[in-house]
Amino acid sequence: MQIRSFDIDSRLASALMQRIRLEHLPIHLQRGIPFVSENDNQMETIQIECADDYPFNEVLSDIINQEFNLSKGE
Repeated sequence: MQIRSFDIDSRLASALMQRIRLEHLPIHLQRGIPFVSENDNQMETIQIECADDYPFNEVLSDIINQEFNLSKGE
């Protein structure tokens, strides 16, 4: 199992939580207390736990692309 902690935009944390619930992804997400970054962005510290071979980075990348209306890199 891999466990990672990092600060993330609150919108992304909410979108990730929603994706985990809707698609029953094998990821455990724990959200921390929201805070305002030095750039005035609403942020949260999150901790995720998933299998070592689970492609979490791909899931997060897809959510970032959707939330910020970015196109997928070819």
